[in-house]
Order: sequence, then C-alpha cells, then structure tokens
Amino acid sequence: QQAQEYQTGPEFPKSIAGPADLNTASLICSDIFSANLAKNAAINSNLLISQTSFSFSKNPEDLIWLDLAAGKFRAAENGRYLVKSSNFGRSYIVSDQGVVVKMASNLDSQILTGSVVLKDNKTMYNKVGDWPILLASLSVILASLLWIRPRQ
Repeated sequence: QQAQEYQTGPEFPKSIAGPADLNTASLICSDIFSANLAKNAAINSNLLISQTSFSFSKNPEDLIWLDLAAGKFRAAENGRYLVKSSNFGRSYIVSDQGVVVKMASNLDSQILTGSVVLKDNKTMYNKVGDWPILLASLSVILASLLWIRPRQ
C-alpha cells in the first residue's frame, strides 16, 4: 500500500535542527534490548531512533509495553532522547530522563510529531560501560568464596 499523501518537504521546518546539528543512530527491532548496542549508538549521536514492527505477533499489548519500558530505560541510561517508530504498534518520543513526552493515541497509521532536545553529553554509563557492575559482581563472588570455610 502506497502512502501518496506523504511527501518530503522542500526544507527543514524552522523548529528542527538542520542536518549539520543532527546526528542520529538507529536501533532496529530488538536492538533496544541490548545495552551495549544502545551505548555504542549513543556515543556518536545526539538522538536515538528505534524502529520496530509488531505485525508478527498480532499486536500484543504486553510486548508493546515491554518495548516501551526498554526504550525508556535506554533513553535515560544514555542521556538521549529516543524516537520510536513502529509499524502495527505504538510510536512515541521519550526524553533523556526516560519520560514519555509524546505517544501515538492508538495503533492506527498516523504521524506523530513532537520536539526533541539534541544532547551531546555523555552519561557515566557511556564513559565506563559495564565495568563497574562486572567488577562489583566479581568482588561479591570472590568474597563469598573466601567467606565459605571448609568444615572440619
């Protein structure tokens, strides 16, 4: 089905940053559930865009809400606005604090418009990654192994 009513405009609207200011990174389908993929995408971008389709599963609400929770977490974790575009699901905009700024009203085909803030700062997670939690986990394992004493 062709959407002939949609076409590219001649220029960017005045309220949207131009191509020089906008650096996006795309997270496709289940990439939103990977902390490492989202972190790597956020390092060189100031806006995260996530695309998915729920047509394979006949739009179960629990899967759609799980995807929203992952999007909120990734946006806050990386300090970037996230725009979610979905076929047969909800589209939404999430702030860098993990708050849903705008959400499509239903699952119908529609255009979602809203404002985003382009952020270039790096969060602690962008700087150090998973190392602190890995080291903390290793220290807990080592401490528990040393704590256990053989019975005499």
